Amino acid sequence: MLSGCLLAVVVDLTACCWAFSIRANLQHYIHFRMEPNSLLEQRIPAGWSAFLYMIAGTVTLGSSSRVVNAHQLALFEKEGDGVVVRTMGERAEFVVIAGQPIGE
Repeated sequence: MLSGCLLAVVVDLTACCWAFSIRANLQHYIHFRMEPNSLLEQRIPAGWSAFLYMIAGTVTLGSSSRVVNAHQLALFEKEGDGVVVRTMGERAEFVVIAGQPIGE
């Protein structure tokens, strides 16, 4: 995790000069590696912009069971307070990036 909050651990990189400009707009950048047939519920504040980029494997998202494969990107709705990710029969690796909207 480069920035944000995961499992009650908070990381703030504002002290690192190379990350200062990133931290000004980016709130969560979390790299996940999940085992087969597992579930992740990651909190993201309502109203934030968020996306998931799949590095390897396949996952389903939320109650819609939308499938995301390796090298695909999924945008999340700004409603709600988090995302639900389920792995299928293989390991999965992905990043979740989220932050307060900046008018994008």
